[in-house]
Amino acid sequence: TSATTMQYAGIHVASIASTLSTVLGNSIKNVSIASTNIATGSNAFSGIYVGTPSWVNVIGNNIGSTTDTASIAVSITANGGTVNGIKTESVTATKIDGNTIAGIKAVGTSSNAINLIGVSTTAGNDTIVNNTIGSTNVPHSITVRGGAVSTASSASGITAVVAATYAPVISNNTISNISNLNATANTANQQASGILASGNAYYNITGNTVRNITGY
Repeated sequence: TSATTMQYAGIHVASIASTLSTVLGNSIKNVSIASTNIATGSNAFSGIYVGTPSWVNVIGNNIGSTTDTASIAVSITANGGTVNGIKTESVTATKIDGNTIAGIKAVGTSSNAINLIGVSTTAGNDTIVNNTIGSTNVPHSITVRGGAVSTASSASGITAVVAATYAPVISNNTISNISNLNATANTANQQASGILASGNAYYNITGNTVRNITGY
């Protein structure tokens, strides 16, 4: 348990682009964080974080729990922020394959935006395949709730915001039981998504299963 102004990561990879690193078969669970004053919009928590220019394969890791809806619980008390299962910001291609991400709960207590993302990428020719995001049989396996009904908030299985020079592949993932508990505000800044792909990249999105994406 941490009450802190710092950003937290279960595993943080900061390596070079010319040598492949592998993050394989790790378990990250039973995490409780109260982040009190991170910079507005920053990453409050990432189960696995890949910085640039790292060249990394992230394979077969378990983040959270498929049976416990709050195996990873993050409370953000000021400035808002983002909680990620796996996040890559590397311009070098990252392979994210066969990971399980579930049982994550993010709660904000201010009026600032709060976001929860299973897998997040912001650059690179990434390959995001064969992942299970959210429990297949436990409702509200991944949930976000802002500090007020009107707080901008989002919950997403996979979010890719990638520039035109890249062509990410997002295939054969199972995304289920993701909930945005602020969606009763019925405003444009409340989102719940299975896969959210934006930017000007050429995306290859095929063979995914998306179900039970809800707002309350």
